[in-house]
Amino acid sequence: MKKNYLIFGIVAVCVLAAICLIGCNNRADKLTSSQIKRLYSKQMKDNSLQQEYVYLSEGYYETDSAERCTLRKLEAAGLVTVQFERFAWWEKITSVKKVRQTYYNWWGETQYSYSNKKVVEYNFEDHIMATVALTPEAKKLIVKNVPEPKELIDKDMKQPVFDPSQYPECSVSCVENWPLIKNPFIEEKKDTEKKTEKKAESKEDNNTPDSIERKELSQYEAYMAAKDSENRTPVTLKGCKNHVVKARNVQIIKNNGITTAVAEVIVEKNNVSDAYRTLYEVISGTRTCETVHLTYYNDKGWVLQTNPLMEYIKRFFNEKIATEMIDIQEAIKQFSTEKNTQGDKEE
Repeated sequence: MKKNYLIFGIVAVCVLAAICLIGCNNRADKLTSSQIKRLYSKQMKDNSLQQEYVYLSEGYYETDSAERCTLRKLEAAGLVTVQFERFAWWEKITSVKKVRQTYYNWWGETQYSYSNKKVVEYNFEDHIMATVALTPEAKKLIVKNVPEPKELIDKDMKQPVFDPSQYPECSVSCVENWPLIKNPFIEEKKDTEKKTEKKAESKEDNNTPDSIERKELSQYEAYMAAKDSENRTPVTLKGCKNHVVKARNVQIIKNNGITTAVAEVIVEKNNVSDAYRTLYEVISGTRTCETVHLTYYNDKGWVLQTNPLMEYIKRFFNEKIATEMIDIQEAIKQFSTEKNTQGDKEE
């Protein structure tokens, strides 16, 4: 019996010590590097940023110069096989454009006159299709299920379920279908006249080409046939893992009763795949340093503020079409541009 009391006492002391330790670490005048590291790691996990991926496309599709450069690099790394096919031709476009001329009358007033002018333009069309297939080495990196960012739910703002079928006012339609009353002072034109006028206006306003003459017509026809057979299959490959190494340079700031903090967090990339290395020129052990901001709340303690770069990358990946290749450097560059533009407006 005494032994059981002794064990119970030790457990109780450990629990009280842990509670005291948590309470001491969650004070406004104390913020440790381990706290920031834990908060930042949780934020990365909630935003599904502990693991990065590489997005490619298999199949037969049209490419631009940037995509072709990426595909050549992946081929050199032994991850894909690529075959390019070019379709190119010249076009002679003849169209009638509406031209406005300005002149002055006897009283010095500005007057305008309109006339149709025949315009001849030359256009060079150049399209390159690519046949892309993954190699056996790349297929080993395929990821079938990418984890989704965790949905943050504010329990304090939980709302009741609203069912419109339970309330009769929700079934009332606000669309009104009053009969049309025609204007008796305007005579209705004949359908043939309306079509003729509409066709003439469309031709003059939109400057519709009268004719397009193509050299190497076989190239144009082959390209159109290639576009009909175009297909993309999105593929997701393993990229790398992000690990929070440490937090440093912690600084607590008190201003007008508000307590905030700023610190630096070092993140290291590990398990870098060949695909990620090829696209972003990053190897295992590469580190990045990010500045983070925290705010102290009386009821919640220290809270890590949303990292704008994380949110931007998250939004970028959600909105980006899965069939296109995603370059994270583009997201970072665009984020920096938006941030600088916002700073200039504030100044």
